[in-house]
Amino acid sequence: YPDWAVILCAIVTSAAFTLLLGGGVYDCLFAALYGVLQVVFLFLNRKVRINRFILNMITAFFVALMTEALVILSNLPINQELLIAGSIMPMLPGVALTNALRDTLQGDYMSGTVRTIEAVMVAVAIGIGIGAGLFIGTVLL
Repeated sequence: YPDWAVILCAIVTSAAFTLLLGGGVYDCLFAALYGVLQVVFLFLNRKVRINRFILNMITAFFVALMTEALVILSNLPINQELLIAGSIMPMLPGVALTNALRDTLQGDYMSGTVRTIEAVMVAVAIGIGIGAGLFIGTVLL
């Protein structure tokens, strides 16, 4: 896809999921900003070429760290949980998990198992990144 389409989709997806989860105007605006951050990391990865799991972990870390700093340092009415949840939605392995289930139901157990493990590893990497970002944000700020 062209770069402008990837950027637009990341912005709309992050903001829309934050709104869908019950976030307010500020939550949606910052989620859109985090969508741009995710695309910037994705574009930087074209040059650096790091592992996708590590990239998801780093991106989730910065989303959580920036959200923690935003909540602590500003007086804006921001719901931290909804902002983080909506912002990480584009990174979640929904398609991989769906393909894993489809492969398993079609009798291809090896492929289904491998795809399930891949989806779980991506989710774990995102969780580790969020946990580390919140912990470091709480300790340093």
